[in-house]
Amino acid sequence: TKNGSITIVKDAQSPATDPEDFGFTATGTGVSTPFTLDDDADPTNSNQIVFGDLQPGTRTFTEGAETNWVLTNISCTGQTASTIAFVGRCGSAT
Repeated sequence: TKNGSITIVKDAQSPATDPEDFGFTATGTGVSTPFTLDDDADPTNSNQIVFGDLQPGTRTFTEGAETNWVLTNISCTGQTASTIAFVGRCGSAT
């Protein structure tokens, strides 16, 4: 069995200079929680996080609700066995 990785990238649109930090929680083996992503000019938080060396299994990532922001897209790429389920602001990667 090959180990894999999950990369989560936060790409907030308009206004890109908004100082909002986006909080996430995660469940599943090999993922740390909570974490914060941010894609504005402030270098304090990155816009992505990588969870590597993951054995097959299910992980769930939940983004906290933020005022005046709407989730418009979520995607999953990788092996054909990779799937993503989107419910509200929660994505589950298998």
